Amino acid sequence: MLAVTRFGDAGIALPALVAVNLLPLCGVLFFNWSVYEVLLLYWSENIIIGVFNLARFWTVLRRRGDYSVLFLGPFFCVHYGGFAFGHLVFLRSLFGADSGGGELSGMFAASFLALLASHAISHVVNFIGRREYAQVTTRELMSAPYARVVVLHLTVLFGGFAVNALGQPWYALAVLVLVKLGMDIVAHRREHRRLQARAGNSA
Repeated sequence: MLAVTRFGDAGIALPALVAVNLLPLCGVLFFNWSVYEVLLLYWSENIIIGVFNLARFWTVLRRRGDYSVLFLGPFFCVHYGGFAFGHLVFLRSLFGADSGGGELSGMFAASFLALLASHAISHVVNFIGRREYAQVTTRELMSAPYARVVVLHLTVLFGGFAVNALGQPWYALAVLVLVKLGMDIVAHRREHRRLQARAGNSA
């Protein structure tokens, strides 16, 4: 575990987040991604966030013996799953008609897997390695994904409308990707600094 903590101190989680969030920019610049493909990738990240939040519930159960998560975990699955499904329907109805009905590219799959790896690194390095599981409350576990997803995706969604209004030029899509990256960095640093500061105060 000490090795994992030192691994985190080297700052790998944040650079990994930056690197994988630049992959959609490659999709825009070199693979002619539409606004729908960009937004669909960001929606798919919601699913990844939900999966790792369940992993957090499991970690809290095993490491802290907090059995309240046996109820909260399934409730989160149903509630967050419904939220994500509604978001997908909304996304497809607004932007899916512009996608041409084509198959998603290998670049899309690679970007999804990279996002999955980035969240896995953050989970291992920060939540487990830096013992954030000892500081987080079950209320925070329930609300954290929504707080991040709602603010982020409202911004990205309105950005998608703006890009569509401009005719989906590559530079507007690139700006959309960079805005999302900036918001991700702020959210990531704010969340982990809060939990780590709490750990320092309780030491």
